[in-house]
Amino acid sequence: MRDARSLLRLFTVLFPVALALAFVSSASAAASKVTPNATPPATATLALTVSNAAPVAGQDITLTTALTISGSTLSSIGSFWIYDGSATLVPGAMANTAAGFVWHTSSLGAGTHTITAKYIGSVNGLTALSLPVVLQVAPALSITSTTLTAATAGSLYSATLQAANGIAPYKWSMASGSAPPAGLTLNNSGILTGTPIMAVTAATFKVQVTDSTASAPQTATATITIKINPDPLVVTSLWLQPEGVEGTQFSATLISTGGTGAVKWALATGSSLVKGLALSSAGVVSGTPSAASNGAATFSVVASDSAIPAHTATANITYVVNPSNGGFKISTLSL
Repeated sequence: MRDARSLLRLFTVLFPVALALAFVSSASAAASKVTPNATPPATATLALTVSNAAPVAGQDITLTTALTISGSTLSSIGSFWIYDGSATLVPGAMANTAAGFVWHTSSLGAGTHTITAKYIGSVNGLTALSLPVVLQVAPALSITSTTLTAATAGSLYSATLQAANGIAPYKWSMASGSAPPAGLTLNNSGILTGTPIMAVTAATFKVQVTDSTASAPQTATATITIKINPDPLVVTSLWLQPEGVEGTQFSATLISTGGTGAVKWALATGSSLVKGLALSSAGVVSGTPSAASNGAATFSVVASDSAIPAHTATANITYVVNPSNGGFKISTLSL
């Protein structure tokens, strides 16, 4: 009986110890087993860069996407999309390269553009969206003064050409193979000046302007139009000299200024000279007068230049044909 109680006490003491040892052994055995690491999920990232951070409208821009794929050995073939805000610029271009996709454009207009890129893997099933790149596209340099104020042939003229956008100051020059109307010149400040020689309804010439952008100066060209009016045709010989003498050969030439080209002369309707004198189309009054003019006389003329349509000028011409016997004559006229 005493032995049974002793055994019971011993069992009571040793059983928890044995149980603890069994738990530790089991945990140690479990810990000794090698458990392979779980495979991390495959990922794709897409970076977007631009070749010019401050482009100008019309300039070429290169957009480059750099694709990085982790955890996948499948082909990276897929489609690349490029967006400007909500507008699609590249609708799913295919590219079988982990390096990404390169796109060139010169179609971005002036203003703010928020560009993003997206990749969709056709085989690996991965997708990636780039961070946005904000571009502030500046307006392109342009020439705004394409039609100038009219000039007058034979008169001093000056006009300043105007440009917009870009960075001032501007440098002006004639475009290759072009020249301004005869008598005019253009300096590098954009001032067209001189005295035009000939009248022209619409003279055109090409100019070029370059701005002062430090890295890559902008250049713009334009066709300039200018009208050159004829110098007003004016008859200046209002008193015919020398005075004529009855019965004596006479010749005097009328004079005009302005107009375009050669001038033709004619007597105005209803006007006449003393008998024996005539007016040629070259403006020469000639002949042998058979009568005196009885003092100062007048006749009216019409001068016409060679413009199309012709410009005309009229005037009253005073002349004197003295009697052959040296009689009384009037040699002055109050107008």
